[in-house]
Amino acid sequence: MKKFSFVLGLILCATISYAQETLKPQLPKNEITLSVGDNMFDTQIVGNSDRGIGSYSLSYYNRLANWFWYGASFNVYPTINYYYDFDENRGQYVREGDPMYDLRFSLAPSVRFSYLNKPNVTLYSGLSVGWGLVREQSYLQQTHEYRLGIFFQATAFGFSVGKKFFFGGEIGIGYKGLYSLNVGYRF
Repeated sequence: MKKFSFVLGLILCATISYAQETLKPQLPKNEITLSVGDNMFDTQIVGNSDRGIGSYSLSYYNRLANWFWYGASFNVYPTINYYYDFDENRGQYVREGDPMYDLRFSLAPSVRFSYLNKPNVTLYSGLSVGWGLVREQSYLQQTHEYRLGIFFQATAFGFSVGKKFFFGGEIGIGYKGLYSLNVGYRF
C-alpha cells in the first residue's frame, strides 16, 4: 500500500508541475517574401534624375531565434533616364532623344530583429548590405556600361500580418526605397 501511495503521489506531483508549464506556440522557421517598393531614396535623397519604375525584391529568411532572422535578398530596380541639354536660346534645360533604360541588380545578406512575435503579427527592424550590378545606357554612344556598387537597406519599422500567408510593409532607407509593401509565405 505504501508503494502504491508513493507512486500515486509522484504521478500527482508530475501532473501538477506539467500543468504549470506554459507552452509557447511554435512559430514558423522559414519565410519567403516578395516586395514592391518606391524609389524615393534614389531620386529625392541621392539626387539622381532617373525615374524609377519601382523596386522589386525576393527575400528568404530563416528564424535562428524567436527574435533573430538571417537570410538574403535579391533586388531588381529598373529606371528610365532622360538626357537633358541646356538650350541657350530658351535659357533652360531641354530633354533630348529617346529615354534610356537602366537596371540595378543586388544580392545582399540580411538580418532581421523582430521585437513582437505573435502567431499572426510580427514587428521587426532589419539591415541588409551587399554587392550590386548597375547597367546604364549611355546617351551619346548608345551602348551599355556596367559597374559594381554597394547596395544597402536599413529597415526602421516593418510589420507582417498573417500566419502562413501574410502581407506587410516596411519603412526604411535603401534599395527597396523609403517604403515597400510585401506578401509572403512562412513554413
